Amino acid sequence: MKAFMRLLIGLVILVVIAGAGGYGAFWWMNRIPPQLKEPNYLTYYKTQDTTPTGKVAVFVSGLIMPERFRLEDFYNLAL
Repeated sequence: MKAFMRLLIGLVILVVIAGAGGYGAFWWMNRIPPQLKEPNYLTYYKTQDTTPTGKVAVFVSGLIMPERFRLEDFYNLAL
């Protein structure tokens, strides 16, 4: 009977340790990474001003123009 109780206590301790380890692993894998905690970019995106200001045409023209564009066109847009 004494050996059975030792085995039973050992199994209970093993189950508790495995459960705590599983919980710790679950918590560690599902935590929020530090780079996503702050600043909260979703609230920043929702509260920002959506009206473009400045020389937006320069940025857009740089995206849609081919690599061999005429420098005069780009200069005229940038002014």
